[in-house]
Amino acid sequence: MSDGTRETGVSHIYGGQMFVSSSEAPVIARVLKIKENNPEEVTIIKMPEENDGCIYAKMPFSYMKLSAPKRIQLSDEERRIRSERLKAHRFQKSPEK
Repeated sequence: MSDGTRETGVSHIYGGQMFVSSSEAPVIARVLKIKENNPEEVTIIKMPEENDGCIYAKMPFSYMKLSAPKRIQLSDEERRIRSERLKAHRFQKSPEK
């Protein structure tokens, strides 16, 4: 998608199949991994390289999974520790000036 937008679409079709179209990198990686593990059940119709950055695939609808994100309760101390760890990690990755 040349305008920079990212989206994913899923169409369920009769017979328990679905078409997946996505320009989102995590979804593309997931579809390719599913294809790698289940080559007989997944058909890649168009690869992102030949489809303006968008994968288009057909696979069983039973592979569709929706789940809510995990929610964790952190104490103030745990939150502070994680914040410091993240700052240190970002500092290590920042380019030298």
